[in-house]
Formats: sequence, C-alpha cells, structure tokens
Amino acid sequence: DRWIFGQYNRLLPAKASCRALAHLLLDKPKGVLLDEAASRIAGEAADLGKFLASHDEQNDIGRDDKLSTAFPSANKDASLRRYSSQFVASVSGQGQLSGLLVDLKLINGSGRRSTRLRLTEVGWQFATMPNPVLDGLQETPTQKFSEDERDFLLNHIADSVPAEDFAYRAILTAILGGANSPDTVGT
Repeated sequence: DRWIFGQYNRLLPAKASCRALAHLLLDKPKGVLLDEAASRIAGEAADLGKFLASHDEQNDIGRDDKLSTAFPSANKDASLRRYSSQFVASVSGQGQLSGLLVDLKLINGSGRRSTRLRLTEVGWQFATMPNPVLDGLQETPTQKFSEDERDFLLNHIADSVPAEDFAYRAILTAILGGANSPDTVGT
C-alpha cells in the first residue's frame, strides 16, 4: 500500500514539472509558493501536453507510447487540478505535502501557513539533465528519456525510495515467474 508507481503512470510529467520549478526558482531561490507553482506549472504543462499530443498524432504513436499521456488539458479545470496535485504537489488535510515529486524526493516544502516548494539536490540534478523531449534531442519519436536520465532515476529510486524500489523488484520477479498481465502479477 506504500507503492507509488501505480497512481503515477508516467515520469515525463515529473521531469517537466521539475524543469518548470527550476525555472521558477531562479527568481525565487527561497522557494515558490505552492499555489503559484501548482497553477503556473499545470498551465505550462497543458501547453506542453497539447504540443506533445500533436507530436503523437503526427508520428502515429500508439496509446502505450504516447508522450502526451498524463499531461493536462488546458480548458479543463479538473485536469489542471489533477496534474497540479499529482505532478507538482498538494497539501493533505493533515497538512502533509504530497505528490509524485515529493514521493520521489525531488522536491520538499517549507513553512506551515504558506508552503514554499524547492527542489532537492537530486531534483535539481534531474531537472537540469538534458532531455530528448524537452530539449529537442529525440533519436526516435517515442524516446522520453536519455540513458543518463534513466540510469539516474533508477539509481536514485534504488538508493532513496525503498518502497518504490521494492515495487519494481516485485513486479520484475513476478514477470520472471511467468506473470504476463496485471491480473497475474499478484497471483
């Protein structure tokens, strides 16, 4: 019940959000207010999602490989709220900061009344690594991450996010044991 990967099925939005927060932090190095960061990043992510949807369509990319998956729709408030809470951050009823970037230890927050978001050292490293999609360096139309980014994320998760590392290992063990669908992984 502590695994995070199931509710966040894509890491490209996490990369885009880290990169966007890094840009916002250039003007506010002590942290960006959560509401401001969530709103601005979700809005920019919607523009990126529209661009990526066009890319997906032009390259006839299938459902499982689409780059635009999980990005918000600009004209849908619920979609923008979902993106901001899952791929930026939100505060729970108990006052806990949550979201994929928090769960992956890429950001943290400070302040009780007005939470300010900052990238962790790992978050900064991830945000500033060249990315095939964000930096126009794709070798294939479905390439989301560079080899360096993939290695970085896997090493970071193995070293710093034990519940997620356990989840990946459990899934891989199930697959090696013959599981070939989500229904057979747990059996």
